[in-house]
Amino acid sequence: AYFVFLFWSAGRCRIMSRMFSVFLLFSMPISMAKPLVQVWSNSEYSGVTSAIYEVSQQLEDGDLVVADHPWWGSPLMFIFGHQVLNGALLWERGGEEEMESAIPVLEELRKNGWRIRFLTSTSHGMSIYPLELGGITEDWAGDHLAVEEIHHHRNNSDYPVRKRNVQFRLFTWAGDKRLQTQPRSPDAYGTAD
Repeated sequence: AYFVFLFWSAGRCRIMSRMFSVFLLFSMPISMAKPLVQVWSNSEYSGVTSAIYEVSQQLEDGDLVVADHPWWGSPLMFIFGHQVLNGALLWERGGEEEMESAIPVLEELRKNGWRIRFLTSTSHGMSIYPLELGGITEDWAGDHLAVEEIHHHRNNSDYPVRKRNVQFRLFTWAGDKRLQTQPRSPDAYGTAD
């Protein structure tokens, strides 16, 4: 826009500079047409809104959800009004220390009346977490969902799409504090699913 203004207000050869500024003004949107079409056509993960709505129907007041990824936890919190914690912090860093430090907090919340629910979205279920909790029961599993995810990267010149299989599952923790190291799935959240 700066260059269009610069050429439009140029003193010499005013007609040529204004014609060039009009050319610049119209050539920019044309050069961006393909990426803009890709951006606008990939505005939502197909079917995820209804799947998250289905998850929210399984939750009650007094449930505290530990979601395995903010993609799912954020809509549950901001659209459907549920209490959600970012469980990705417990498995992404790969250490048992984060999960060990979270267990007393979750236990205290459970003692204060919260029902602790874990929401997972991969076929690995609770095995994405570095520690296995005792007293976990799977309450609900949704249908499998094929999701197309836009792969953003600074080196991309377009918007490539990756396919990911998602299955939402809810687990309830009864408060058994037995912790044991479990073999984590090699691809905790990911690309292999």
